Amino acid sequence: MRVPPWLTFLFSVILQALPTLSDTNVQDTSGLSGIAANWDTKPSNWDGNDPCGDKWMGIICTGDRVTSIRLSSLGLSGTLSGDIQSLTELMYIDLSYNKELSGSLPASIGTLSKLQNLILVGCSFSGEIPKEIGQLSNLIFLSLNSNKFTGTIPPSLGSLSKLYWFDLADNQLTGGLPIFDGTNPGLDNLTNTKHFHFGMNQLSGTIPRQIFNSDMKLIHLYDQPNSPAHNCVKLLF
Repeated sequence: MRVPPWLTFLFSVILQALPTLSDTNVQDTSGLSGIAANWDTKPSNWDGNDPCGDKWMGIICTGDRVTSIRLSSLGLSGTLSGDIQSLTELMYIDLSYNKELSGSLPASIGTLSKLQNLILVGCSFSGEIPKEIGQLSNLIFLSLNSNKFTGTIPPSLGSLSKLYWFDLADNQLTGGLPIFDGTNPGLDNLTNTKHFHFGMNQLSGTIPRQIFNSDMKLIHLYDQPNSPAHNCVKLLF
């Protein structure tokens, strides 16, 4: 029996659609696969091509988009690749206490415009803190402490106007605390930040008085024990 042409066409359309029958946006799937490809170890059930539908460990979705990565203390090793930029709906990243995660942070992390929490404490990331993090206009919680970051604190971090928690302690940072100079932002612009932690670094100079301007809502400032300002301030209420 001859198969009608319309039926052949219908079958071809259905077959073409089958690979896309997934609960996860294809861009997000590609991004997570790219991230995993740069890890020597990965979460046990990160297989297939449907992170949301298959409920990959540590992945939280809203609809078909990945909105949260929570992979703390899983013994992950490797680097964080630029594929992170594909996850454009991300609001939460927690890779904390994976000591074998190392290398520099990709500048493309600054394109995640919806990101509110970036928690990388207790890893081994190194190199300079990307100035592009200052583009994360919705960031509330920034925890980069206990890594191996070097260089100076990027003035661009002073653009994080919604930031509540700011922790750069226990790294290898040098230089002073950046202050608004009329052109470039500074930490004194962070008027909504209540917690500043930058002790256990190699910072120099005193804490600029602008940090304590009248518009700030500072609760806690932790500086380094051997700094000239250490005896001047610890807790503010």
